[in-house]
Amino acid sequence: MTVNVNLLRPCVELILDPAWWYNRLVEHYAEAFWLAGGGDLMIRTIETVCLDCGVAPLSDGLSRRLAGVFVSPHEQYRLTVSLGTSALWHQGHSSQLLDALHALAAVEAPTRAAGSTPSHDTDEGGTEDMTATDETAHGHTTTGKPEAHQVGFTSVAAPNGGDAGESSEAAIDTIVCDVGGVLITFAPDRCAEIESRYGVPDGVLLRTLLKTPSARSAAIGRIDQDEWFREAAAVVGAPAVEEWLAYRGELNEPVVEILTAARRAGVRVLLLSNATTRLWNDLDHHGIRDLAERVFCSADIGYAKPDPHAYQFVADAAATVSDRTLFIDDTASWVEAGRSIGWRGYVYGSPDGLRRELAALGVNV
Repeated sequence: MTVNVNLLRPCVELILDPAWWYNRLVEHYAEAFWLAGGGDLMIRTIETVCLDCGVAPLSDGLSRRLAGVFVSPHEQYRLTVSLGTSALWHQGHSSQLLDALHALAAVEAPTRAAGSTPSHDTDEGGTEDMTATDETAHGHTTTGKPEAHQVGFTSVAAPNGGDAGESSEAAIDTIVCDVGGVLITFAPDRCAEIESRYGVPDGVLLRTLLKTPSARSAAIGRIDQDEWFREAAAVVGAPAVEEWLAYRGELNEPVVEILTAARRAGVRVLLLSNATTRLWNDLDHHGIRDLAERVFCSADIGYAKPDPHAYQFVADAAATVSDRTLFIDDTASWVEAGRSIGWRGYVYGSPDGLRRELAALGVNV
């Protein structure tokens, strides 16, 4: 088993919201291990750190009860990870867990061999994370071609087996791009401000809005936004949910310019977003509904990233050619999941990095 992750622990003391970054980093580890078939290693590592630090692990009784509520193995896994992660944070042992996960990733061959596919299918429970960004993965591309040059935990493919910069023909003809965190960005401290204003405990707002079973059901169209709102409001209060909904983020204009130039150069542009049907209002608000040839909203298609069916739906509906399609997302594990159907992948970090990547693939924008 190999794990496509080589995350370096960020200096959380210098970040305004260390709890948010800690949870995001552990989530990246968890998803990467799950996709590589190593979820059991992730759980055992958390349990070991809990025991070493004197933190009570998840009891067998509670595990059985959770299994009865969360039927999907992936949901059970994510909740178990979340509970252990939170317990260690609240008792001051977050650094021990991050050190253990980093050491485990190093031992378990951080870079997946090019062309391999995940050994586990994920459930349909992915949700759009407004600010999900893998800080150590920025600026790298993944591809299924065996001649790719491995760089960190992703890889840059050389078209036709040669140096990427030497090819006069573009290696891609289609871009599939994420929305939240790439085209539309969100201030990382906004949730904390809303929590403080309405007395919501730290970290609870985002988890309630995006990570609960009802949120995941809304993201794949199983329940409508009104039902999702009622369930979220019952936990954090309607005013907090309303203020969060009123914040539509900021348009990432350099990325809009890049995608517009790519279309002008003959590259197809598609959007794939984990979102409720409110996505269409957000696109209208920012004036980018017509930016792409087609927009695929998870609530409309019935699948959400990182479920491979979401990517395959887009590939089939748009008739894309797998190895000539570049998938752009700010969540590394979701980019990796796109590789399972043969897409190339780029973990978004900055507009300049995206321009360099497209230039390396023969698309000058």
